[in-house]
Amino acid sequence: MAFIGASTGAGAQAQPSGVARRSRAVQMCANADPPRPRAVVAGWAVAAALLVHGAGSHAALAAAEPVSRGAQIFESNCAACHLGGGNILPFARSKTLKKPALEKAKLYEKDAMVEFVSAGKGAMPSYKDKLERADLDEVAEFILTRAAENWK
Repeated sequence: MAFIGASTGAGAQAQPSGVARRSRAVQMCANADPPRPRAVVAGWAVAAALLVHGAGSHAALAAAEPVSRGAQIFESNCAACHLGGGNILPFARSKTLKKPALEKAKLYEKDAMVEFVSAGKGAMPSYKDKLERADLDEVAEFILTRAAENWK
């Protein structure tokens, strides 16, 4: 019997190093069987059936909203810290993009939000040199709309 992780004693077996574990994982991937053509075809057949028969019907596809410019700007500039309207900074957990927090900070108005995002404050960087006024308007509208929906 081997004791994984034991450092001394009879029958002890040393744990592989991080490099050895990674090498083993790479080797396992390299030795994995390639996808079988029949399985690939079956997967495409299932996807096509779902598309034609309901799960992805034309009505559902037509009802899907395109991603707004404000959402795109938010995703590329804000979501790293404010995903889901929250705040990842431990010292600023109460400074979220949720409606009560925005109202408390007097930022639940488009012009106030645009000014704040443009100027920045504390750990919040300024975006005046990164985003055009139209982009600031778009992201402010997106944030305020999502806050009104409680980020759902």
